[in-house]
Amino acid sequence: MRNVICCTFAGHRDINPLIVKDALREQIKLLLEMDTSFCFYVGAMGAFDVLCAQCVIELKKDYPKKQIRLTLVEPDLPMGSEWTKQYAQYDDVIRMIHRETAYREHPIIERNRWMADHSQYLIACVYRQNGGAFRTLTYAEQSGITVFRITPAAGE
Repeated sequence: MRNVICCTFAGHRDINPLIVKDALREQIKLLLEMDTSFCFYVGAMGAFDVLCAQCVIELKKDYPKKQIRLTLVEPDLPMGSEWTKQYAQYDDVIRMIHRETAYREHPIIERNRWMADHSQYLIACVYRQNGGAFRTLTYAEQSGITVFRITPAAGE
């Protein structure tokens, strides 16, 4: 039985999707060439997360013979009804439950670390040295996860 390749993403929530979409799609496509079974973890907390989910959904159609699962990982935060409306586009939804023995930090940081801990790869579009995306990238690098960096297109 084959192993599943797992990948997560880190990017600033205020990024302009138009300037990274092509580079993001190409990086995901390169990853899809590596094997046949994949799990992509996304957080859906900002523009970059939404773009990552959209790219995976589009590429699932381009690679029908590959087993590609898109998993939403929610932080342990009160969520409005807009979240449940989005569930249909995901293959799986994981709701983080805060435990006293967990990372003991903000729920989004805990969720991001969980996604990194359960992934072999991280695709990152991080251009500021602060915020959750930067912390997730740093954590992934320190954890030995293979990181693919994409940069915004010229003219940002």
